[in-house]
Amino acid sequence: MRVVPESDLPAVEHSMFVFDGNKTIKSFKGGLPIHFTVFTDIPLPAGSYRFTIRFFPDGVITYNQGQKVWAYDPLAAEARVIVSAGGTGWIPVTPGQRGAQFRFYA
Repeated sequence: MRVVPESDLPAVEHSMFVFDGNKTIKSFKGGLPIHFTVFTDIPLPAGSYRFTIRFFPDGVITYNQGQKVWAYDPLAAEARVIVSAGGTGWIPVTPGQRGAQFRFYA
């Protein structure tokens, strides 16, 4: 897993992986399952907050003439968000499509 500047990505991948700004976190393992976590502490004053995570599941099952063929198994890609003592369960996400998950805290 690494932080990648947009300038280090192929131009065709800019709109896939970079949502805001000019960097993305990219984690991959060609041809094998992968599990990764991102941790951070954010000191916030009391209040109400919306936590948003945006992602692009790059689940490729094969390549056809240089083009990605997205995995079609419903369990090929999943996401889970855990914040403090709460969070989501594992939620299937669609390879090849941008996704987002939201959590609200008060």
